[in-house]
Amino acid sequence: MTSREQLVQHVLQELQEAVESEGLEGLVGAALEAKQVLSSFALPTRRGGGPGPQVLEVDSVALSLYPEDAPRNMLPLVCQGEGSLLFEAASLLLWGDAGLSLELRARTVVEMLLHRHYYLQGMIDSKVMLQAVRYSLRSEESPEMTSLPSATLEAIFDADVKATCFPSSFSNVWHLYALASVVQRNIYSIYPLRNLKIRPYFNRVIRPRRCDHTPATLHIMWAGQPLSGHLFRHQYFAPVVGLEEVEAESAHPGPAPLPPPAKTLELLNREPGLSYSHLGEHSSVTKSTFYRWRRQSQEHRQKVATRFSAKHFLQDSFHRGGVVPLQQFLQRFPEISRSTYYAWKHELVGSGACQALTPTEELTKLPERQVAEGLGCSSTAASSPGVVFMQRAKLYLEHCIALNTLVPYRCFKRRFPGISRSTYYNWRRKALRRNPSFKPVPALLESGPPQPVPVGEKALLPWKGGEVGEGAAKATGGGPPAPRAFLPLRVPLSRWQRRLRRAARKQVLGGHLPFCRFRLRYPSLSPSSFWVWKSLARSWPGSLSKLHIPAPTLGRGSRKEAEEKEAGRNVIAAVAPPEGTWPMAASPGQDPNGQVLVMDMLATTKFKAQAKLFLQKRFQSKSFPSYKEFSTLFPLTARSTYYMWKRALYDGLTLVDG
Repeated sequence: MTSREQLVQHVLQELQEAVESEGLEGLVGAALEAKQVLSSFALPTRRGGGPGPQVLEVDSVALSLYPEDAPRNMLPLVCQGEGSLLFEAASLLLWGDAGLSLELRARTVVEMLLHRHYYLQGMIDSKVMLQAVRYSLRSEESPEMTSLPSATLEAIFDADVKATCFPSSFSNVWHLYALASVVQRNIYSIYPLRNLKIRPYFNRVIRPRRCDHTPATLHIMWAGQPLSGHLFRHQYFAPVVGLEEVEAESAHPGPAPLPPPAKTLELLNREPGLSYSHLGEHSSVTKSTFYRWRRQSQEHRQKVATRFSAKHFLQDSFHRGGVVPLQQFLQRFPEISRSTYYAWKHELVGSGACQALTPTEELTKLPERQVAEGLGCSSTAASSPGVVFMQRAKLYLEHCIALNTLVPYRCFKRRFPGISRSTYYNWRRKALRRNPSFKPVPALLESGPPQPVPVGEKALLPWKGGEVGEGAAKATGGGPPAPRAFLPLRVPLSRWQRRLRRAARKQVLGGHLPFCRFRLRYPSLSPSSFWVWKSLARSWPGSLSKLHIPAPTLGRGSRKEAEEKEAGRNVIAAVAPPEGTWPMAASPGQDPNGQVLVMDMLATTKFKAQAKLFLQKRFQSKSFPSYKEFSTLFPLTARSTYYMWKRALYDGLTLVDG
């Protein structure tokens, strides 16, 4: 017995003695000492030729159970030993004999003890754990076995670890996971086409816990006694080797060593049309391996060519001035992922590939010196197309804010499609800080009583552009008017938009259009418009009586003050909600835009509260609605919001108090 075998025997004896102690503290301490001893020598490297010089014998019982979906051209071999023969099979596959089976057993015990939490919770999913517990207990599937507490799983795992210290013990699926980490190789766990309920959890490729290189694969099969039907009783593990390795064992080795497989793969990459007959006897790889490598190389070349053509197509579309949508791009190149598309698009935009997407002629005429000063760099660095494009967009936004005009992002994106939303808002925030006197033009509210306007009327109301012109003149200090390129992008409402608004107003004032149907029929109109028209419909007589009071005795100045007060009252009445809905205080000095925003928020809050109350009542009555039923009643609520509220109710939370 060599010194290596003596050390392994000593380590196993120490572990067996530690098993007698209560708990795992003594066993973990012995495992730490065993790790120091075993780390003094590493496992030997794999020899070059397949199973060793001993006589190989095919396992006929395991061969009869060999599944059809397992790798082809492979044979299970007979392995000598006691117990489940897992470590003997691994030693036979790695070194040609079972001489290192005890060392593999000792290293596996140390691995399972020192990384216990990883194998219990980190790697093996719960279903595999439950099936492994059933296998350890030799029990059939039952309702009690489908959900076991974690303490029970840990106790059975610890019992299996303790039993592994003895050579005659049986191994389980977690031994395969630990063994893969010990030998630093993948283990193909081949399970027969029997016991179909548990086969999906045991027939799999098991990977090592940590590996710094591309690991090879060991094939180990679960073998045993076939039973009636589709059942069998597992008794041992059988090593599985390739048929070409068994045939090569009977042939006489050549006088010169064969080149390593890496040389063959390198030759195949250099010459794609190379055939196996050209290699002849000058390669150590088999015929099936050679053609598998050649097929993979062709697939790799095809994949590279597809990626190249896809990126070239995207670059061409950018240079032509058009952005290819994602769906159109995926229809043309389905092999390219969404993330790759967006990465290429971001790279093209950042490098200035969208230089053809110039906004307007006026912006194109901006001098390079102005661009360089805005960037704070030299004119040479500022001459990059991407930098010039971004600086023009920034100057455009700053100029609009200086003219007291706020450009929405959707309009800004039409001129500058390469600028992201976050960049736009960063520029806008900085420009607003540099213009503290900025005040957007408030929306014009109707101060007079609503007049019924026919839907078919085609007359357009005149656009009051003088007010905007006065604001622009004040912003520029009374200077010359701004160029057309810096005017706001929004134009007056078109004819059909005015018809749509008048039709919606007429239906709301008539009281025949509820809020839900209003949002469905007129999605482009603001919800605040609905509540303003609703309040006008309820206060119609009062508004008429107030507006038609004559004031003949007032002077010119007093009459003007009275008109201003009356307009303020009308604005307050227009934005006030219906009676009995939401209390909201309003004063004549309040900003109308702020009041409309509050109206939008209150309308949304009430709508959500009604939806929450509906779900809570149906949940309490044990007749919870489906999303289809819920969406018919609350069409503006998103599907994700519905499932979030549903999950909260089933978790015991309350959506609405009271």
